[in-house]
Amino acid sequence: MGKSAIIVTSALLAALMAGSLAAQSQPERLYRAILSEGFLHKKREMGRQLGRLGTLEARQALLKLLDDDHYWNQYAAVDGLFQYDQPEVRRRLVREMMDNHMVRSEIAGGLKTRMPRFAGEVAEAYDQEADAKKRENLMSDAAATGSKEAEAFLKSIVADQSSPDRRKAGGLLAKGYPENYQYFLGLADDPEMRIVALGFLAERGSARDLPLFTGIIDRGGEDAEVVVAYQAVAKWGGADLREKTYLKALASGNEVLARGGMASFRALYNPEVSARLGRLARQAREQRTRMAAGVRMAELGRSEAVPYLVPLLDESYREHQSATFNAIASVMTAGIWTVLDGLSQSFNRKSFENSRSSILAGLRRITGADAGSGYESWKDWAVLHGHVIRGENVVQLLFSSYPGKRARAAEAAADLLGFKNARDYAEKRRVGGGEHDLALALARELAEKGFMNDVSSE
Repeated sequence: MGKSAIIVTSALLAALMAGSLAAQSQPERLYRAILSEGFLHKKREMGRQLGRLGTLEARQALLKLLDDDHYWNQYAAVDGLFQYDQPEVRRRLVREMMDNHMVRSEIAGGLKTRMPRFAGEVAEAYDQEADAKKRENLMSDAAATGSKEAEAFLKSIVADQSSPDRRKAGGLLAKGYPENYQYFLGLADDPEMRIVALGFLAERGSARDLPLFTGIIDRGGEDAEVVVAYQAVAKWGGADLREKTYLKALASGNEVLARGGMASFRALYNPEVSARLGRLARQAREQRTRMAAGVRMAELGRSEAVPYLVPLLDESYREHQSATFNAIASVMTAGIWTVLDGLSQSFNRKSFENSRSSILAGLRRITGADAGSGYESWKDWAVLHGHVIRGENVVQLLFSSYPGKRARAAEAAADLLGFKNARDYAEKRRVGGGEHDLALALARELAEKGFMNDVSSE
């Protein structure tokens, strides 16, 4: 082929391509440009341009992009479709938000400024949806808009006595719409909504609501309700009421309430509180409660905690979760977001390890010592420093069959009694004879001063 022929052929091809492009409509050109574009921000801008055309062809092109496998193209479609104020487009966007996790956040974000337009389609989609999780997500996405339309939508669900989502909707209202005091006060007598209402009042109310909560504690009620009432007392009650309520919780025999008391009155201390925490650390049925009591004693930082904390280092994780606690956890998903936050967390291996670490750190802080991280080393340290651990005390070690233990016990005993060492004790107390006589003298004086008393067994 000659040079002139090549030129003619190229010109013909260029003309054909130009004609082909000219034959494409603007929506088609934008659609193809979006598919071939490599940058997300350019895809999205062209998607908006496509939407602003407002034609049926442009809308169909955007719907094709929404069905594309590449989520960047779906983003461009969402941006474009938001330009349309048509019920069928709004329905499709709401449905995609519910069904397509790739674009859920994009559509939910766009909904924040467009909820007045979308309120009807959101309510319609909710009514038609059988999947509980999708309904919950739709309620959450609507609530996140903070709009009056979303508030009305959620209240309509709460008002529907047959709705399985009343608590979830109420919880979202409680969390996102704080100016609803009278509304939630009115729900306090609704058996299903009562716990959500109480959570709101404890979080958003004032001291004027305290009689409502003290009445719940005095009469008794669902565990979750009582724990919420503890929070209200901790927030608004006087010192005497707080102390009385905490002691009642710790001695209730109900470990959920005991843990609720610990979570509510964290810094409250007196000798009786310490004693009851100690009994729970030693005797509670559930490991979760024993560890929680230990953590609270460690935080209080008192030396009397040592005989209770050391045995907890000997615990190993046991998988267990009480049905009562599960009930509280299920209520938490309904929206009591702060009041029961600590109790809502499941007790798993990580929770156990965190509790153990807190107890160990507390022991180091209280004693000023570091006996490692194991139970045996801390038990030895504690016994030699005058504590009774699971019935073992320094007096017993004075009569051990192991010479090394006897010698260490004698030095420790002399130190506990205020002497420089065992020799100093023997000289100043004029103890004659051998090692046995020294041990007897030390043991007698230790017993007189109460070093054999096992307070942790009381």
